[in-house]
Amino acid sequence: MGQMRTIYLLLILVPFLFAGCLKTRSQLRDDRPEEVEEAKPMKAHPVAEVRNEGQYAIEEIKAEFTRLVGRVEDLERAKKDGVESKKIEDKLNALADRVNQMSDALTKLAEHPAILDPDEIYGKAKTQFEHEEYEAAAETLSNYLKLPKTQRAEEATFLRAESYFKLKQYKKAIVDYSKFPEKYHRSTKTPQALLKIGQSFEALGLRDDARGFYEELVEKYPKSAEAKKVRKKVR
Repeated sequence: MGQMRTIYLLLILVPFLFAGCLKTRSQLRDDRPEEVEEAKPMKAHPVAEVRNEGQYAIEEIKAEFTRLVGRVEDLERAKKDGVESKKIEDKLNALADRVNQMSDALTKLAEHPAILDPDEIYGKAKTQFEHEEYEAAAETLSNYLKLPKTQRAEEATFLRAESYFKLKQYKKAIVDYSKFPEKYHRSTKTPQALLKIGQSFEALGLRDDARGFYEELVEKYPKSAEAKKVRKKVR
């Protein structure tokens, strides 16, 4: 019965743990003294720490807790029906261990609230890129692109491609740049993307592949500044 009490206690505490896991920017702002807020902009946890797991991990844990509640009830009924108590005790011990693991996970999430503000994350990525922190920028942009309903997916994809290009991670850069002729073909950045795809292939020693993209660039965007840079290469 001790294990059963432990499980129920933890399950009862779950809603209170969830309540403290996520804070909005306005809530965080309200937590600050008024005079401090006027002195300088709000600064909570660095956006580099933001991980999409903040929101989704909590949903997964909530779902698992729901399953555990049902499992505990099943075991309780089985015990009343005279099922072998040793087997039930073992299962309860396993459930208690799992509940403890999830409680630890929730505690960690509560200590580091996820600030899921897309504009703030994107702004942080741009600042990192401007400061030549390309690896950090690529990681932050990846977090941004995982968020639902982002408004700047096109810009974020291009900026991440630029970050990879600067890092000489040409294969990753090609994947992102390729989304422009394929997905964002009406974007003003498509000529730049075609040029960078060609340059990435050249850097990888694949000149024939590069030429194909240069030809596409000259054919589709003949008046662009990027086409002028490669016109001699496709003659």
